Amino acid sequence: MAKYSDELEGLQRAYEAALRQPEKHILESAFEVLRGRQLYAVGSGGTMPVAEHAADLHHRVTGHFALALTPLRFVEVAGRTSTAALIVFSARAKHPDTAMAISHAVARGIPVVMITQREQSDLRPPMSGPSVTVVTVPSQGKDGFLATQSVLVMAAVITRIYSEDLPEVLPSATDSFPEAVKERLLVLHGQEGRAAAVDVETRMHELGLTSVQVADYRNLAHGRHVGLERRHAETTVLALISPSSASLAAKTLATLPDRLTIHRIETSLEGAAATIDLLATVMALPVETAARQSVEPSKPMVSPYGRFLYNLPFKRLYPAQKVGPVLRKVQAAGFNIGDKQAVELYSSAYSDWVAALRLKAVNSLVLDYDGTCVTTAGRFDLPGFPVQDALIGLLASGTPVAFASGRGGSLHEDLRKWVPRQYWQLIMLGLHNGSWRQELSEDLRDSVAESSSWYEGLQDRLQPFSDRKLITLRIRPSQVTVTSNNTEMTSASLRQLVEATIGEDGRFVRVASSGHSVDIVDRRFGKEQILSDFTSKHGSALAIGDQGQPGGNDFALLAASPLTISVDSCSADPTRCWNIATAGSSGPQALVETLSKLTRRKGQLYLSAENSDH
Repeated sequence: MAKYSDELEGLQRAYEAALRQPEKHILESAFEVLRGRQLYAVGSGGTMPVAEHAADLHHRVTGHFALALTPLRFVEVAGRTSTAALIVFSARAKHPDTAMAISHAVARGIPVVMITQREQSDLRPPMSGPSVTVVTVPSQGKDGFLATQSVLVMAAVITRIYSEDLPEVLPSATDSFPEAVKERLLVLHGQEGRAAAVDVETRMHELGLTSVQVADYRNLAHGRHVGLERRHAETTVLALISPSSASLAAKTLATLPDRLTIHRIETSLEGAAATIDLLATVMALPVETAARQSVEPSKPMVSPYGRFLYNLPFKRLYPAQKVGPVLRKVQAAGFNIGDKQAVELYSSAYSDWVAALRLKAVNSLVLDYDGTCVTTAGRFDLPGFPVQDALIGLLASGTPVAFASGRGGSLHEDLRKWVPRQYWQLIMLGLHNGSWRQELSEDLRDSVAESSSWYEGLQDRLQPFSDRKLITLRIRPSQVTVTSNNTEMTSASLRQLVEATIGEDGRFVRVASSGHSVDIVDRRFGKEQILSDFTSKHGSALAIGDQGQPGGNDFALLAASPLTISVDSCSADPTRCWNIATAGSSGPQALVETLSKLTRRKGQLYLSAENSDH
């Protein structure tokens, strides 16, 4: 095993590798999972500084609340959230606490991003499941006892996920500390120094080198100065300084008496780059103190009880509560999943819905596409083979399928790439949210929808935002699609901007949000009209989408009939728009599950859902 000094010497090489890998499209897919949500950033031991950095990045870039916490703390609070995402940092993904946190998130339908050195194909459930987006970071070799190069690499990669700029070289990454710290260490920091401060506390405490206290520059003023003065002879003060904290740091340190031992670590970089630079620099802090105490940081003596603690059998103390159809509805209605009256109401409604479904033949399907057949992050790719196989199987049995989508001609092109030609005549397309209809068997033709009275006025009002690159507009005769170019703008904020801009023309249009954009659609059209026409033509139609909540772009579709299912967000309506997938399943995976419940009886298809909240 390499010595700690060797690990430090390799920091710059590891950092440079993290600037190149993973590829940009992988990082963009991970960001799609995280954006628009609150965030729990989970780390343990050496990865806790990366979790702190991730939480700070998420809040600063997206404007959403974010919290860094341990796996156990996440499990304790996970039951009180349904709108957050989880990001987990674990170099080798072998710690039982990591698997526990992910298990609880998956059971509750919380989307997960995992940053690790391992490939997803090498991981075990639940980490290997489709509900977990794995970002594999480069490895320059195995860390010793202290997580070192892996911490810097993960911190750099999470910075790239949030599209923050990083330099090619870290100016302070090779700094050393000429003197050992004293028995006690007080680490002072500002915003960019928080992750480095936590890293110092982790390294020095895990090695038992010194007692560490962490405080920001103002929290020192709240009584901690008394303890500092009483123990000043045995205390080293370490000040972490970046440009944003330099003025406050200077005023604070100038106030401290000369008898204190103060060590300054300062970076000239700003923002996330400052965090990374300070983090890399403080990793050298244990070297001199460890040498004086005859400790090799890469391989300290580990007690037998320490190994037992690592593998402590405790998971049964924290069973994961799975959120199935009933509890999803309870959450959609805004009730706590522990509310017995709400659970009883929706349990009874679900039983009634399942019973009615078993008697209703399914003669055709109406499907949303983005978020339903393909993931939102992977919307430019073809559906996975499980989705293709399930739909081709239904087409082979003669079941007509309509795709009701906000997309235009790209959907026609994509479907022809994977649907066998002999089934094209069974597929109808409702493009641009139903305003542009044609059969897949027809060659692609232009939309015949005419521009509406609201069209030009709305375009004029949104154009200034587009001119300044704040939003991107896609203009069609019956639909305007608005996408934000600002990572700080949430989907809710984008929708509010659009609704405020529509003004008096609101009576002519409807506004619908997808996982990545906002559509403004002429009220004459809509996905629900595709469902209505398909139902009239074929006798019945099962509609499936992913954004069934009020304001979602599938809300009208999934509210139009009791024979409707969501593979992600559902409405609070107890008579329709149920999500019947197993806990942790969503999007294309949930679609495959739902289609697998279609069984043939006496020559007709019926949906056989379980009459339980699995």
